[in-house]
Amino acid sequence: MTGSLTIKNGKYYAVLNTYEDGKRKKKWINSGLPEKGNKRKAEQFLREKIKEFEQDVKNNKDIDLT
Repeated sequence: MTGSLTIKNGKYYAVLNTYEDGKRKKKWINSGLPEKGNKRKAEQFLREKIKEFEQDVKNNKDIDLT
């Protein structure tokens, strides 16, 4: 899974690229961090969200297979 940071209305957003049925879908998550002076915190937020989402997808696949 990939993701990026985007600034919208002065706040950082994590944009995750997910794939469903062979098509890419974007998931926007508001970090709540203001743009000024929070780039490193926003990057950490993005890494955490990617990790959480990957774990959720992995857990859901395990449940569907059993």
